[in-house]
Amino acid sequence: MNAIYPCARPGFAPLLGALLLSSAGVFAAEEESTHPLWPAYERAAAAQAHLQDRWMLNQAVHPRWVDGSTFWYERETPEGKEYTLVDAGRAEKRPAFDHDALAAALAEETGQEMDASALPIVGVEIEPPAVTFTIAGRFFRFEDGDLTELDANPKDPSWLVSPDGSRAVYSKGHNLWLKHVASGEEKQLTTDGAPFYAYGANPHATGRPAVWPEAVWSPDSRYVFTAQTDDRQVKSLPVIDFAPADGSIRPRVIDYRQALPGDEHVTRFRMTIIDTDTGKQTPIHYASLAAARMNDTPFGGNRAWWSADSTAVYFVDILRGEREARVVTAARDSGLTRVVFRETTDTYLELGSNVYMPTFIVPLPESEEFAWYSEKSGWGHLYLHDAATGEEKRALTAGDWLVRDVLGVDREGRELFLTIGGRRPDANPYFREVARVGLDTAELTVLSSGDDDRLVLSQGDFSLLILTVFGQDPGAVSGLAPGAAFYVETRQRPDRPNVTALMSADGEERMIVEEATPHSLPEGRPWPEPFSVTAADGETDIRGVMVKPSDFDEDRSWPVIDYIYGGPQVANVPKSGFGSAGSLSLDSATSLAELGFVVVILDGRGTTERSRAFHEASYGRLQTASNLEDHVAGIRQLAERFPYLDVERVGITGVSGGGYMAARGMLKFPEFFKVGVSIAGNHDQRLFWHSWGERYQGVLAGDNYLEQANLTHAANLEGNLLFIHGMLDFGVHPGGLFQLTQALMDANKVFDLVLMPQAGHALPGYGMVRMWDYFVRHLAGLEPPPGFSAKSSSDYMMEKVKTIQMAAMAQPEAPGDAGPTEDEWGPAVGVTLETDAGNIELAVYPEAAPESAGSFLAHVDQGLFDGGAFYRVVRRSNDNGSPVIEVIQGGLTDPSKALPAVAHETTEQTGIRHLDGTLSLGRTDPGSASGGAFFVTIGDQPSLDLGGARNPDGLGFAAFGRVTSGMDVVHGIHQEESTAPTDNAYLRGQLLSEPVTIRKAYRQP
Repeated sequence: MNAIYPCARPGFAPLLGALLLSSAGVFAAEEESTHPLWPAYERAAAAQAHLQDRWMLNQAVHPRWVDGSTFWYERETPEGKEYTLVDAGRAEKRPAFDHDALAAALAEETGQEMDASALPIVGVEIEPPAVTFTIAGRFFRFEDGDLTELDANPKDPSWLVSPDGSRAVYSKGHNLWLKHVASGEEKQLTTDGAPFYAYGANPHATGRPAVWPEAVWSPDSRYVFTAQTDDRQVKSLPVIDFAPADGSIRPRVIDYRQALPGDEHVTRFRMTIIDTDTGKQTPIHYASLAAARMNDTPFGGNRAWWSADSTAVYFVDILRGEREARVVTAARDSGLTRVVFRETTDTYLELGSNVYMPTFIVPLPESEEFAWYSEKSGWGHLYLHDAATGEEKRALTAGDWLVRDVLGVDREGRELFLTIGGRRPDANPYFREVARVGLDTAELTVLSSGDDDRLVLSQGDFSLLILTVFGQDPGAVSGLAPGAAFYVETRQRPDRPNVTALMSADGEERMIVEEATPHSLPEGRPWPEPFSVTAADGETDIRGVMVKPSDFDEDRSWPVIDYIYGGPQVANVPKSGFGSAGSLSLDSATSLAELGFVVVILDGRGTTERSRAFHEASYGRLQTASNLEDHVAGIRQLAERFPYLDVERVGITGVSGGGYMAARGMLKFPEFFKVGVSIAGNHDQRLFWHSWGERYQGVLAGDNYLEQANLTHAANLEGNLLFIHGMLDFGVHPGGLFQLTQALMDANKVFDLVLMPQAGHALPGYGMVRMWDYFVRHLAGLEPPPGFSAKSSSDYMMEKVKTIQMAAMAQPEAPGDAGPTEDEWGPAVGVTLETDAGNIELAVYPEAAPESAGSFLAHVDQGLFDGGAFYRVVRRSNDNGSPVIEVIQGGLTDPSKALPAVAHETTEQTGIRHLDGTLSLGRTDPGSASGGAFFVTIGDQPSLDLGGARNPDGLGFAAFGRVTSGMDVVHGIHQEESTAPTDNAYLRGQLLSEPVTIRKAYRQP
């Protein structure tokens, strides 16, 4: 299916063509080359685009259930994709709607060609026969051939909707608001939210605003159990933007609050209950909870729930250091608490098989019980507890194996659905089986098992975060059907294509949903090869994969690269092969292999998804996570088994925890690892999240963190070591790198360094190619091809994110074209603002924005801005709205001098959108704007455009000009102290302590 529908009427701005196109080439070379390694570099670059170029089709299926027996998913086709509906009861599938008819309807509506196999729609919801979606900031419903535009998104993703669907809470200005869904009526529930003390918010250190409030509704849809997230006393860990993307000369400091191991103050959560009928708050009489695990809130992963009668709440308090966890109950009306149950350990408690996953705590309020995950037997198992007394009723699972995931509950049949691992002695211990267990009988029934990993997606699964890149809601995906009559499993291995099957609750295969097929997989590309070796202790079985180049010849000698990850919280070896999202290790390993190496990925002791002893082997010894001794022993065994592996030429690389371990390998095993590339390494856990370090290394005391710090061993460096790091890395602060490199300089050691001023924690293409060059030159002994450049998988993902974000935004419309460009805005009027901080030069466009520009220029011409000021700054760290914006605001300091407001001009009318450095007017009453108050955007701010999420009426703000010189002054003002007192809660933390005076404003000659 590849129907193209022509424009039916002119005037609709082109939607993002990137949604309709595949990647235009898999590498970006400066020029053609006859260099002998150029083809190898091209193959390496192609591996980074394996998702965009769709090497494989339908490696993954993400079920979204309509009801207990019907789900839909996005099926990949050679031409694009098809939304497919599966009737589980009949074991049949078909297109979810008429794609050709929808494409034709959209072409008629938008005046733009539409490809039925690549519809540029996001936010898709399917309830047969209807489908709702977003396109260019507009919401539509398509049913029985009719396309209807909706006034608003019927399922706003920022809402947390009550069980009966009548109410929703959402965040605004650090507070919680209530919306009555049917009427649209709103009211503010809290008023004391403030910067770094917001309701329902994620910790600032995560860098991720909460999609919806962190809270849970009561079953009767009246009360909300939530927390006020307290970062007020958490210390700042700023980064410096040395090379602002807008070309400004002055570097700027970006504030970022993050608690480190041993800090007195960490993120804490004040627990409270809100009556949405009356607005009354009932604080929980219990000490505020410390952020734990991966800086989770208490509402992540089933750690907070209600009693069935809505009279009490339960929550799990994981104490700092994570050696103790408590189940606490609180009365709704009094807030009085009681500890129901607690578990303690000498190291750290694991409440699920992977800290990236939700905890495996299963609330069972209908029977006043809960299931608790514990490793007290040496393996991760589930135990049923009485919620009133905390008493353990029975062990639900037991044996020398572990529960890998809780998929859901059949509440009527009183069964839990699980995946389990390690039960079969002869099987790969990382491969999962699907099972169910009776809550009353503890009888385990294995439903599905094979020579592969059985993946059944659970809500909250970390692997589903990739869906956010594609504009999809990961919380809507579940492998288990509501009611648990069916489930969808993907049978995966790294060395063959995946197969996805529909299964019934008794383990019967109902139908094959998809068999993955090659699409653009390069001819001759070998699949990864699984292997098993013995750890350095001579006893423990460890697993991994080898990745070989396309031109592999076993008669040649091949240098080896160890692609390592050094974190105890994850297993690094991929369980699926090419075309599977989320396996960055396989992306990088495949690219490196194509350059003339055999790449090894293995999981040593001290990592997850195995026994308690295997996992906690690295506790208090974080430098042994994945155990470098196991890597050395494993590679030596492989070299004995496969003579083509040259054990005298071994390199090591990794990202983040792998960057830490790559440097560690060079410092601790210099006789084995000859070349290393450390990327974004967290070289000292004293400079990483408190919750992570204190969980795995222990609470900071004396010198117990000294041995794990790479700087302690700087004097050992012998080989060639390259560090690559982004200077805007909020995940792993560059300070750890600089402290290590200073130690290397103090030891008079030679090393190499690539610093990327505009990069964060991801690896851009430039850094990736420098890594390739380094191994080719120093490990293979060859000269890299000059002038080669390529995009990394991270680059492709960022492009996809921008594409999706722009596809969801409103686009400007103008008769016959895509709207005016800067050249078409008409003659610019130059204006200079002389300020105490320096001059800012502006271009104002009265032809494109006659009302807005005219009002602004009138204030300039009458000297009204002389003596005015920039008085307000909005930053990521102090924004009281959502989504977050960054601007500086200025103008008159005496509002009585303002000229009359003018008619508001939308960005659709003017064609001037809120890009970096845009000049725009403040709003007064709906439908009007004031030329006496203006702001300048820092970075692109699409939420301020027409249809953007940052304005309640959707009309956006009136952009009328841009900064042509002086953005360094703008950035300087943006970073000034903003602690002036105010009674307006919305402006707290935003008013400059010392406003920057506008000495004079005048037209340029």
